[in-house]
Amino acid sequence: MRPTRRRVQRRWQRGVSAAVAAAAVLPLPAGATTSARSAQLVSVIVQERPAAGDGPEQAVTRLGGRVVRQIPLIHGFSARLPGTAIAALRGTRGVRSVTLGPALPNVTAAARGAGAVDLGRGAG
Repeated sequence: MRPTRRRVQRRWQRGVSAAVAAAAVLPLPAGATTSARSAQLVSVIVQERPAAGDGPEQAVTRLGGRVVRQIPLIHGFSARLPGTAIAALRGTRGVRSVTLGPALPNVTAAARGAGAVDLGRGAG
């Protein structure tokens, strides 16, 4: 039985979510302290709830950060904001989760490169 496009998309969503969660548990760089990280801009991945609108993105800006890129696959976006603002962002209406992690590469651009697999078509 051939997987449907929706099933493939769900598998990709789970994979990206797992990668983001794994990145969140990476240790701080040598010599870095939690307070130093809090004072600096940190990279986060924000997953939005359905029908969240642009409230979460506006909250990032209001908290002193900026949206880096939209990630439609997980219904969210990556952003950089002060570490001290993460708790406030987590409490924002429409935010499902906020995960600390390194900035994600531009997955869309990479997928367009050589050797990319079209998820909408079968292998054979």
